[in-house]
Amino acid sequence: GDADHINGIGELIKAGRIGTLVLPRGREGQKGLAALKEQAEQAGIPVCSLGCGERLLAGDAVFTCLWPEAPGGAGSGRLDENEASMVLWLSWKELDVLFTGDLEGDGEAEAAGYLEAYRRDSGRTTDILKVPHHGSGKAASAAFLETVSPWYGVISCGKHNGYGHPAGETLERLAQAGCRVLRTDRGGAVTIRSDGKKLEVYEYRRGME
Repeated sequence: GDADHINGIGELIKAGRIGTLVLPRGREGQKGLAALKEQAEQAGIPVCSLGCGERLLAGDAVFTCLWPEAPGGAGSGRLDENEASMVLWLSWKELDVLFTGDLEGDGEAEAAGYLEAYRRDSGRTTDILKVPHHGSGKAASAAFLETVSPWYGVISCGKHNGYGHPAGETLERLAQAGCRVLRTDRGGAVTIRSDGKKLEVYEYRRGME
């Protein structure tokens, strides 16, 4: 629900670019999300919730929610808002992308169990990881990266941001995991194109991989 994650959604609602707003089940009253829900409803946009283990279908694309547990689940009450960030696994043909929001710390450690089970049961592998929490020092632990094992890691962060993201130790962990890192603070906007088999990744300032 932090502003850096939802402000753009508000603008898309105003522009009529959203068909349905999806929120994490049981956390619709979280800071920022309640106001976003109200804005969508006032605009006549349907609002639904997605819980851990549930899927959202969009044509051939499947979004599977792998975190957080519903409030009342083991450990759910002690997680802060970052640790309870919604984690979505997108599968489309042979492309797999993991979206992690501001996941870090205890939330990341507990979510890893769901991720490991999903990879094992589905037989899917991770092409692209949206690196948790802008690459903060408490995100993307070595154990988490071993579970996810991504080919690419995209870090969304502002140039010269006041938080010092991404942290040097996190970049080192990503390198040790064999993950190719793309950073918006250095390369600008990241664009990913795929036909379901071939994968192309672009950085605005650096061109195609």
